[in-house]
Amino acid sequence: MDLDYQPMIDFPPITPSEMYAQACTGDKVTVDTWRDTWIKNYQSTVDRFGDMAEISYGKLHGINRHKPAICLASGPSLSEALPALKTNQELDNPVLVISTLHNYAYLKDNGIKVDYYLSLDAGDVVIDDMTEFGTNEDKESYWASTEGETLLAYAASPLKLFDKWKGKVYLFNCLLPDLELRKKLEEIQPFSAFISTGGNAGGAIMYTAKAIFGSTTIIFCGYDFCFAYDKKFHAVSTKYDSFKGQGMGTTIRHPDVYGNLRHTWPSYMNFKFWMDWVTTQVPGQWISCSEGLLGAYKEGNIRSIKYCTLTQALEQFRVADEVTVNEVGPEGTSTKIVKLKDIYNNPKGALPITMF
Repeated sequence: MDLDYQPMIDFPPITPSEMYAQACTGDKVTVDTWRDTWIKNYQSTVDRFGDMAEISYGKLHGINRHKPAICLASGPSLSEALPALKTNQELDNPVLVISTLHNYAYLKDNGIKVDYYLSLDAGDVVIDDMTEFGTNEDKESYWASTEGETLLAYAASPLKLFDKWKGKVYLFNCLLPDLELRKKLEEIQPFSAFISTGGNAGGAIMYTAKAIFGSTTIIFCGYDFCFAYDKKFHAVSTKYDSFKGQGMGTTIRHPDVYGNLRHTWPSYMNFKFWMDWVTTQVPGQWISCSEGLLGAYKEGNIRSIKYCTLTQALEQFRVADEVTVNEVGPEGTSTKIVKLKDIYNNPKGALPITMF
């Protein structure tokens, strides 16, 4: 189906303070629900690793400074990005990729290389989610494949996650909106490598890429924050497509970037508002290769974000890596991709080239 993006609008139809307030509406119920689990898990992490500062994700500060980063959330449009992700990893200088851990088995099955995975959940549900998208019935094989991979994990993650993960681990903390809870965690061990997440793993990935790694351009893939037109919540069918066997459950409807109304849960609408707020307040280039609610309002799409496919987004970063060459032969004209380093390493070669 060919769809056209909505017209652009200079600013969201609500103020930045209203967007931020909307994004924070679920904070109290979240804290009340998870308080005891966070404390228990935090203590378990300290018991396992000792001084968390030794594996703080702050040690990765600036590793991608002034470069782009691709952030992969778990929305249904993630499937559209797979071909371009494969092309990216074949480049001499591929764009750095960070993904939510929920995508692990799906990306592994599709041969996609990821530089960093991130987990924000404190519940054991993260163990099931990590392999849920996978087609291999042997779920333990996915955990075995984590050797050589790198995980960025919340310091209050379940201990089972660290038991199963075979690769490297870096830890971060969350600045929880409850002073008494934060005091209790600090009494266990002070750990100030804080992250601002907006309440979701996609937000945590974005913050990591921007504030910690130093990326100037953030490319969003799978940041739909809504169900697909066929009512799937992810790139493949999952348990989340039906809320306790009752279909989508309680949803609200909001226009997507094409102007079509989409179903979403209220919590995911809050995530969308937080991400919109960030793109209007934080300097840098923001590119959405998602197809959902990010940046979209009934009045149009906010101009702080550029909207395009991942293939289109990556063109600007490929210009110094390779070139398309047309060759004329007996059977007509054919096209091939030539690596620029091969051309420039042979300055006496037969192919003259200028880029523009």
